[in-house]
Amino acid sequence: MIIRLRGHNETHLSTIRDAEETNSWFSSSHENHGGRRCYQSSPRQGTSPPGSIASDARLKLRDGIIRFQKNKRLHKAEEFSSVIRCKCYAHSEFLQVFAKPNGLLHPRLGLIIAGKVERLAVNRNRVKRVLREAFRARQQDLAGLDLVVRLRRRVSHDNSSRMAREAEKLMIQLQRCRG
Repeated sequence: MIIRLRGHNETHLSTIRDAEETNSWFSSSHENHGGRRCYQSSPRQGTSPPGSIASDARLKLRDGIIRFQKNKRLHKAEEFSSVIRCKCYAHSEFLQVFAKPNGLLHPRLGLIIAGKVERLAVNRNRVKRVLREAFRARQQDLAGLDLVVRLRRRVSHDNSSRMAREAEKLMIQLQRCRG
């Protein structure tokens, strides 16, 4: 099909020859060819069979065993700086831990994981998870202390368990700061 435009000497060919032929490579939006879906995801919510890992984790979350509660965290910059100013600290190859008595019946934790030290967010989050778990394991021994843990140098995935042992050891050493 040739179209002549008024005032122009150019020739244009239509891009649509036959409506069915143009979309032969593409199926319609609601068409089902009976094929399987490529990505079948599991449902986000719902019940898991009893005894499965998912149901056990959900129970632990509800009981507060796994969750890092808000009252056990340091939130404000002033809280962090007051603990660091107290000058009661211990350090190791990977970590520097500061402590200060808080006058509460439970310990609180603050984490400083600088992007300058650990570049990737995935690695920073892994370090935070490991340090929170070390804190949870020792929190009965640390009652009445505010702790700030600062990462001193990069930690590879292989050294994560070593860093966790160092964190627990430093936290126990800092019980002397209680008073």
